[in-house]
Amino acid sequence: MLLLFYLIIKNNQTMTTKMIETPHYLETAEDRDERSLQRIHAFVEALSIGYQQGKLSRQKIREVYQRFGENFLNNTLQGHGWRKPFGYAGDFMMIDKIYTRYMSDKPQFRLWDEYFHRQAAPKAVRNRKTYFKKLVRNTLRAKKTVSLLNVGSGPARDLAELYTSLPKPQ
Repeated sequence: MLLLFYLIIKNNQTMTTKMIETPHYLETAEDRDERSLQRIHAFVEALSIGYQQGKLSRQKIREVYQRFGENFLNNTLQGHGWRKPFGYAGDFMMIDKIYTRYMSDKPQFRLWDEYFHRQAAPKAVRNRKTYFKKLVRNTLRAKKTVSLLNVGSGPARDLAELYTSLPKPQ
């Protein structure tokens, strides 16, 4: 089951997206997933555009999220970011879930997490970790020792992975 809602905007205007659908008997599971991801994207894009154009208020967006229900909010990356259980959408747990490409253990929410991971911001977070580890390794090639100070960097998975990948000192 995929959770999607059509948006009804002020003044009885409706935002919808039209998609050409493959007959279900011709599509593979991957096709269905890709089509569902396109629908999720269209839904999120409609929310974003509606908000940017002043057609949706913050309160209306809150109402939309509440309609998804507690199960969605408690079991998806979008829900974690919306709820901010540790006071910040990009908290240590969210960063770690991005690093590990976490997917909900509930099948009905996995495509939402896949959609989340395909966005530019999570990709940038993962790239930042890769860049940091490469930078430190390159610095260690030029110097024998490097001092690192880790301040407010979430789960410190970048350091843990870096330290376990380095050769042990003699």
